[in-house]
Order: sequence, then structure tokens, then C-alpha cells
Amino acid sequence: MRESADLRLFGSERELSNELMQDLSFLEPGLKPLNQEEVLRKGVVDILAEDSKGRLVIVEVKRRRADYNAVMQLQRYMKQVEKIKGCETRGLLVAPSIGKNAYELLQRSGLEFFSFD
Repeated sequence: MRESADLRLFGSERELSNELMQDLSFLEPGLKPLNQEEVLRKGVVDILAEDSKGRLVIVEVKRRRADYNAVMQLQRYMKQVEKIKGCETRGLLVAPSIGKNAYELLQRSGLEFFSFD
């Protein structure tokens, strides 16, 4: 990324994902990209990463406000990756904002949210 302290909304989700792949430490120190657009039976993971503790992290990028469906999508991906890989997995939703119901589901599901503007 050009300036890691300043991520602004532009372009498509793919372009945002491409930018994040350059430096995931913007989201979390020690977060390393493993794969972009990882194909699963139930969809395509935007970014598959590994955190500093060796856990897999599913990063779902949304260009606009995240809704209930975005959280459900991340939850499905996370469960499928956990089943396939057999290891502890985290889910991180990256979006400019998130709806109230979506945020409540996110918290109940043990998923994480990173907001940017």
C-alpha cells in the first residue's frame, strides 16, 4: 500500500483486495497473505492469510456497508476452511461500515470487523 495509515474507498472489491495483499499489516501486525481469491465449494474467499499465531484468517472485503448477508458469507467460508484445513481459523470482515443486525451477528459468531473510510 502506498501509505499504510490511510486506506480510502476506491475502485472495486478486487482492487481493494489487491491493495490489501500488498500489506496486510495495515489490518493487523504480523498478518501475512497466503492466497487471494481462494476457491471453495461455497464461494471465493477474497484473501486467505495467516496471523502471527499461525491461525488461518479469512478476510472478506466489502466495498460498501457490510450487511447480514456479508457476515453469513464470512461465517460459511470460515467453517468450510476450518473443516478442510483442520486448524483454528478466524474471520475478518473489512468494510467502510456495518449494519446493526450484521454487527450483532458478527459478534455472536466470534468474527471480527475492520472499518475503513
